Amino acid sequence: MRKFLALLSAAVGLMSFPAAAGNYAECMKLVDMAPKRAYELAAQWRDYSGGIPAEHCMALSLFAQGEYEKAAAMLEDLAQRAQQQAKAPSQQGPAVVKLGTDGKPETHPELLPPGLAIDLLAQAGNAWLMTENNEKAFTVLSEALGMQGINDDQAAEILIDRARTRVEMGNLEGAVKDLDDALLRGGPRSEAYSYRAAAHRALGHFESARADIDKALMLDAENADALLERANLNHAIGNSEAAIIDWIQVMKLAPDTLSAKAAADSVNKVRAQQAEEEKAPPKPSTPALHRAEIPKPAAPSEAPPPAPAPAP
Repeated sequence: MRKFLALLSAAVGLMSFPAAAGNYAECMKLVDMAPKRAYELAAQWRDYSGGIPAEHCMALSLFAQGEYEKAAAMLEDLAQRAQQQAKAPSQQGPAVVKLGTDGKPETHPELLPPGLAIDLLAQAGNAWLMTENNEKAFTVLSEALGMQGINDDQAAEILIDRARTRVEMGNLEGAVKDLDDALLRGGPRSEAYSYRAAAHRALGHFESARADIDKALMLDAENADALLERANLNHAIGNSEAAIIDWIQVMKLAPDTLSAKAAADSVNKVRAQQAEEEKAPPKPSTPALHRAEIPKPAAPSEAPPPAPAPAP
């Protein structure tokens, strides 16, 4: 799972929970640490007019629990509502606080930051990608890219996600094109270079892959995905020892991740192959031909001289 919560980093802090539930940033932290509890608190917040921010926290909690399809559908709905609400600010609720039927204050929906609908739709695309519904993910991410008001940073992030989707759909050339555009829109990004290197390697463009990996690691020397890709590239060109060094580093930098698991699997596979090669008997370079010696027939003994003819 990529940096799923990072898409709304700019929004965190602009919206807040009611005092009883903490703030929006705390909800994001709780999603990561205790998603079930985050869902419960966000549901309570929603019931006290938490609006889209509360339901967004609920959707991310579902995602963190592996409920990708439910999260995707919820995020799509929230994106549509956020877009409508942004067009009609007057619908965001009263400016005064009213008491609910239980005597507790009702809080009106918070003002939504610009671009929230785009981010929500992008997150929906990521969630669809996790369900392996690649066509749906591609459609939703493309819709987000076409939304009015999208900025370059948003576009770059979404293009990277759509490139990942294209890879899953087997369209490596399209993935390279999206990553080219992401780097043009958002500037140098270690993640984009790393993904583009993987696509180039799969296409057999090893020199381009090496150039992109060098750029990715120059920007972020501890990018585990970039190190994983460099290891894969070294293995592809026959340098397994260098690959093993990088795979081990990936396991140290990003333990308990899919990248670490992939690295561990690769190390085990290569070492098993090396062990088998060491057990195998050496093959003679020029095998000798051993022919049975055929004994030569003994020379025939000389015939005795003929006996003299009897006298007449």
